[in-house]
Amino acid sequence: MATIGNKSNGAQKPAIQDGLGAREELFEFFQYVSTTEFGDLPEQAHIDRWKEIFDWIPDNQAIDFAERLSSKTELTRTKMHQFLDQFAISPAEGRLLSSLLDGKTVVDHSKIQAISITTARTQMRKLLEKTHSTNQLDLIRAFHASRN
Repeated sequence: MATIGNKSNGAQKPAIQDGLGAREELFEFFQYVSTTEFGDLPEQAHIDRWKEIFDWIPDNQAIDFAERLSSKTELTRTKMHQFLDQFAISPAEGRLLSSLLDGKTVVDHSKIQAISITTARTQMRKLLEKTHSTNQLDLIRAFHASRN
């Protein structure tokens, strides 16, 4: 997934043609999730283990799984960018929104991003103001109700 974690340029990606390409897509997704969730690339032992696991997946299943992940993450990413643009939400506020959508709390987000709880709460207050939401649940509803 060449655009995982990056703003999509709107170009259509070619379909995944082989098991090797699919495994590369899965591995990029694993690295993106690890970096997003924990703020660092995973240790080499974890990388090696994931590569080993991906090697055991049959080609047709790896291709199917990678294509499903790719299309799902692209839709979510596009919707997120539209929502951020619509309400002039900053990148830092966008990361908080993403954490909330993943089921994390403001305190969890502050720990993951290594920012103070006060900073995270300020970002939360700004998100609520910009989206005209009254609380976190209202904000999440506003995101899901926004146009694709």
